[in-house]
Amino acid sequence: MSEIRGAQGGITFYSLSLLRSSMALFLISSIIVMYDAACWICKYGGEMLNKSLTSIGLYSYGAYLMHLLTLRLSYSVDESLLLHAPPSVRIAASWIISAAAAYGATYVLSKLPFGKWLVGLSGRKGRSQPHPPDMPRQLKPNAQTGQAPGV
Repeated sequence: MSEIRGAQGGITFYSLSLLRSSMALFLISSIIVMYDAACWICKYGGEMLNKSLTSIGLYSYGAYLMHLLTLRLSYSVDESLLLHAPPSVRIAASWIISAAAAYGATYVLSKLPFGKWLVGLSGRKGRSQPHPPDMPRQLKPNAQTGQAPGV
């Protein structure tokens, strides 16, 4: 524990290394497992669960951008309220606080007029359907003649 404490007693991450082959194997396998779980949830999870996961997916990039700030918030709560709790409880509480705060802040910021630029939302409500490459786009008919331009 002393290796992640700085000189002033604060938590630092300078000595932690994620560049290990075992960590790469773990991360790659977790992506495969999460993809399989997501496919199962989409098929059998129900409409409410799918809507919840879609909402989390929509705001996940902003939450990712904000998670470092919310981790600091969770550390202050952890050190003030959960100092004598078991480490597993402290880790779970920090994760829940950080994830909920990052999601909530991303949601609130996205509702501002310029919020989609802050949190990385595309601004589209649905997916756009590309036009087939061999067919030209349909043009709107002329209001006077009722025919498409060029016809």
